[in-house]
Amino acid sequence: TPARMTSQRLSDTASKLDAASKLLRAKPEQSLIGDVGRAHGDARSAAASLAQQARALHLFDILDAPETQAVACIADLDRHAAVYATCAGLFLSLCGGVVHKLAASPCADVLRCAAQLLRKTAARQAQASDVGRLEAAVDAVGRLAWQPGSAAVLLIERQEGLMRDALQELLEAVEEGAGEQGE
Repeated sequence: TPARMTSQRLSDTASKLDAASKLLRAKPEQSLIGDVGRAHGDARSAAASLAQQARALHLFDILDAPETQAVACIADLDRHAAVYATCAGLFLSLCGGVVHKLAASPCADVLRCAAQLLRKTAARQAQASDVGRLEAAVDAVGRLAWQPGSAAVLLIERQEGLMRDALQELLEAVEEGAGEQGE
């Protein structure tokens, strides 16, 4: 049936997006030299285009649409995802050290959320909140600190919070130990 074929195309495209997401999480084989700010802007713009196409796919009742329209809609989303993966990959290959460490996961999450939306659409389980998760991932890419100094500050702040939590747990354990000895 056309709905089953469309569902299979959605699942196949989701698998492609998952594979691309894993590639973005991996450290690039070589670092490139270029305009990181411009590459970030391109990735942000491509992510927004992907989210817009995903929103259109969600609103369009794709499983009940004529097959030619469904195929075209999925192909459009696939093209937007490929452009985003290329732009995000370039951005990440221009990032080094701490910037790459902070940026890889949010960049990959855009594709992961898009893949999840496609899988849920194929199973007729997609909801507006699934599109919202994709849009939140896109927003996270837009907020990335791509300048090394800003990224270092963010990483230090995260580590400081972890250290503070660990110290608090240690102090509580010492107090518990002292209370048990006093009994």
